[in-house]
Amino acid sequence: MNLSSVESRTTLPPVIVTFLIQELVLAIARSDQPAFHVTQDGVGVEQLAPSSIYELIKYIPQFQPSYADDHDDPYLALFWTACQEVGLEFSPYGVIALNSEETGYLGTPKTMNALVDRIRQLLREPRT
Repeated sequence: MNLSSVESRTTLPPVIVTFLIQELVLAIARSDQPAFHVTQDGVGVEQLAPSSIYELIKYIPQFQPSYADDHDDPYLALFWTACQEVGLEFSPYGVIALNSEETGYLGTPKTMNALVDRIRQLLREPRT
């Protein structure tokens, strides 16, 4: 599937969402990259550069949690577990989550990095 042809505001059919989530989880398993590389420039301003993982993760705003109820797939289960544990929320400002102190929200890039980290942790845990 050519992801560049998928319009980011289009509602995707569940079968496509399943495929994208499977590909995302497998890509995360094969890579050690975050969704976004976060650095600072010479004056301390945060710079964000998307990684190759972002090419799959950027479609997350279209993924509805109800899709998880319709499928019995281990990749989907792992993905939705990670989303719940990170506290992923869909907002008008993008995909966000509370920070670890629960005092404010992470922006989309840091939320996506937290999600990728949690997916990797779940992939390393023994499955029961």
